[in-house]
Amino acid sequence: MPVPTWKQALWDLLDVFSVRRLTARFAIGAGLLGLASASHETAAQPRVPVNPVMLPAADVRKLGGKYVLKRSRLQGWSILFAGHRSHSSHSSHSSHSSHSSHSSGGYPAPTHYSSSHSSAAPTPAPKPAPSRPAPFLGAVPSSPKQLLSDDFQAPSSNWIVGVIATRPQSLDSEVTATLDGAALVIVPRRTISGGHFNGFVSRRSFNLAEIQASVEVRSTASGAAMTLFAAALDGGNWFGFRVQSGRIHFESRVAGAPSEKDSVYDPARHRFWRLRANNLMVIWETSADGKSWKIENAETPEIPLSDLTLALSAGTTAAVEAPGRAIFDNVLVERQP
Repeated sequence: MPVPTWKQALWDLLDVFSVRRLTARFAIGAGLLGLASASHETAAQPRVPVNPVMLPAADVRKLGGKYVLKRSRLQGWSILFAGHRSHSSHSSHSSHSSHSSHSSGGYPAPTHYSSSHSSAAPTPAPKPAPSRPAPFLGAVPSSPKQLLSDDFQAPSSNWIVGVIATRPQSLDSEVTATLDGAALVIVPRRTISGGHFNGFVSRRSFNLAEIQASVEVRSTASGAAMTLFAAALDGGNWFGFRVQSGRIHFESRVAGAPSEKDSVYDPARHRFWRLRANNLMVIWETSADGKSWKIENAETPEIPLSDLTLALSAGTTAAVEAPGRAIFDNVLVERQP
């Protein structure tokens, strides 16, 4: 049945003045309803809901550059929502800063979605690994405290057989100097006149101003035979200990001239001997246990301290019937604290 002319005119008038505003409202509502279905579609064109409940049906017409709704002449109320026909894909919308330019009458167009805007949750940014403080390693010493330590339990490369605290011509190979597996042992010759010595000399030299050198003396030669521990430059210049005829001497030699102090030798109380120096003095010390030290002598050095060799020796300067033997153990050279 054809629609009367007056009704057609009325609808045309409503198209211009009323339906235009309603259309914008319907467009917004339809756009929101279409979000759910848009995220599941793969088509390039936007998809919108059709025939929502309680909305009157209308035909889509283009008026003033916008798609608007018009009541259908053939059916009841329904809605068909049209998007931008000029876009074949919404991927081009990345170049738009705003879609407000696509609307007229001050109403913004609905936001566009496409299959490229999937509903997958964004990947969270990785959390930075917690920083760990660098382990504290402590201060690294510039050099080890112990410079030489020898208990003579095994063959040692720290020493060579010889003498340095006595004249070179006093060296006598018949004065036996051996390593017996537990100590250095020197046995002087019997009943022979003149100087006859042997012993062990350190392979390296030391600065006495920077070190302290000690030795355990388990036994000394007997009678007039001599037992020596010295830091020596040569046979006429040294600082050291000498035990002879029951006395212990804390002495130095400068160009062969002696300077000394002495006391009665006590094998228990004087078991350990130690030499050291500071900026002003050379110091002689003894100990019964190698831990508690007693100063026995101190004097201002008259020879350089920077290049001294350690000497362990024994021998005689005159005929001795029973010279015994000297036994040295536990040599320790350390940097001064």
